[in-house]
Amino acid sequence: MNRSFIIIMIPAVFVAAMYISLGIYPPARVYVGIFLFALALGIYRVRAMRMKRGNAGAQKTGPVSPALKP
Repeated sequence: MNRSFIIIMIPAVFVAAMYISLGIYPPARVYVGIFLFALALGIYRVRAMRMKRGNAGAQKTGPVSPALKP
């Protein structure tokens, strides 16, 4: 992750946690946005994992030369 992103994100999470601990909740559209972001991130990660697993499986099942058989 980019260092400037972390520098901005960590205090923002603390501020959000303080607001929630005080009982000040964000509007429903914020929850919808967080849900959509998490869903998109999950879909991306599952897709990347499937592609990685598919490529690894294709490399393992290469053609076996008859001369290499014992």
